[in-house]
Amino acid sequence: MNELEHAVTAVLRADAREAAMTTDTARESEKLHARLDDTDRARRRRTLFSALVAVAAVAVVVAGALVLTGRGTAEHTATPPPPGTTHSDPYFAPPFTMTLPAWVVENNVSTHENDTYSWWTSCDVPATCADLSVSRFDNVRIDGLGPKLSFDSYVAHLADLSARKIITITGSIDRTVDSRRAVEIDATSTTGADNVLGCAGTSCQDVQPDMTSRYVVVDMGSGQTPVVIFSETSNKNPQRAAWLSQLDTVLGSIRFGTTK
Repeated sequence: MNELEHAVTAVLRADAREAAMTTDTARESEKLHARLDDTDRARRRRTLFSALVAVAAVAVVVAGALVLTGRGTAEHTATPPPPGTTHSDPYFAPPFTMTLPAWVVENNVSTHENDTYSWWTSCDVPATCADLSVSRFDNVRIDGLGPKLSFDSYVAHLADLSARKIITITGSIDRTVDSRRAVEIDATSTTGADNVLGCAGTSCQDVQPDMTSRYVVVDMGSGQTPVVIFSETSNKNPQRAAWLSQLDTVLGSIRFGTTK
C-alpha cells in the first residue's frame, strides 16, 4: 500500500469512528465500512494487476535477452506495420515479404530480424504468450559441427525430438509455401529443452516448456538449408487454436526473393 492509499484508508477509518458516535450509529458505520472495504478490494485488484504486468514484463525482457545474446548477428528492431499491409525483411537470406497474423498487429509486437531469423513475441500476460519466427537453421548442434541441414534431414530431426519426448507431434500435412515443397507439423511440449530446435552457426533456439507449436519446414532447393516458419503459444492460452490457425495468413502470403 502506497502513502496515498494509507492516507485514504486512515481518513475512512476516522470517519467510521466518528459516525459510530452519531445517533444513527449502525447505519453510518455500515456505510463507511463498506466504503473502506471497497477501497481495500480496489487496492488488491491493482496489486494483482501490477503483479501480472510485472511477470509479463520479465518474460518479455528474458525473451529479448535471448534474442540479443543467442540468435544470429546484426539484429534490427522495427515496429510492425498496421493491419492490411505486408512486412518486408531485407536482412533475411533470402529476403521475403509476408502478411503478419492478426495477433501480432493487435498486440503491437515489435520485429527482431537479421540474416538468419525474423522473430515476433507477444506476452501481455503469461497465459497468452506467443511467438512467431521465420528462421534458417544450418545444423542442430550447439558446437556448430553438425552436418549441414537439408529439408529432409530437418523434418527427420523434428521426428527425432518427438522420439526423445522433447516434443510430441500431434499431426502433420504436406503443403506448398510460395510454390515450394513444405511440411506442416503440429506439436506440444511439456518440459522443454535448450539448444535443440535448430542452430545458425553456434546460435541455437530452444524448445520452450508447456507450449503448443506449429512448425512449417520449407524446401529451398537442392543444397540449400530449409526455412523453418513456426508459431507457438502457451498450452494455457484459451485462444491457442485460433492464434495458430492465423499462421495460414503467413503461409499464404510469404514470398521469397533472391539472396544477393
